[in-house]
Amino acid sequence: MPVSVVVNTITSWTESVLFISVIKMPLELLQGTALSIAEEVINKALSLDGQNKKKLLSLDGKVISIACDNPVIFVTVTIHQQGVLLSPFDHQDADARISGSATALINLLLAKDKNQAIRKEKIQIQGNAGVMQEVQDVLQDLDIDWEYQLGRIIGDIRT
Repeated sequence: MPVSVVVNTITSWTESVLFISVIKMPLELLQGTALSIAEEVINKALSLDGQNKKKLLSLDGKVISIACDNPVIFVTVTIHQQGVLLSPFDHQDADARISGSATALINLLLAKDKNQAIRKEKIQIQGNAGVMQEVQDVLQDLDIDWEYQLGRIIGDIRT
């Protein structure tokens, strides 16, 4: 094989790897940013509802791993004294792990009957499903006085 063919092949391969790296890096940055924003929103909402935050804090130290297989995205939810920590990693030793496609996981999140959605959407759950259920219950039961919170920001409106 001529040297020029080898050089062209290596150059082409290197350009492909660099192109993939350039695309992958912004996607990872975007995921990290999205998780940071979601974490802040969740923790702020929890801080506005003391009762549910107390329920969640009973799970202090628990870890839930969410694995999306299409597209491949990992999210680890760690519960701690200040609320939750979201990170873009696959935590193999999590207390509970849920996996499925993005569509399946979103459908589960929106479903009224979670058990039926799990069966229908081919979602896999491993570990302590009770931990996931408790976290879901806390997030669904958030009771925030939005009128009071809005009044703190814009003041009382006289009628």
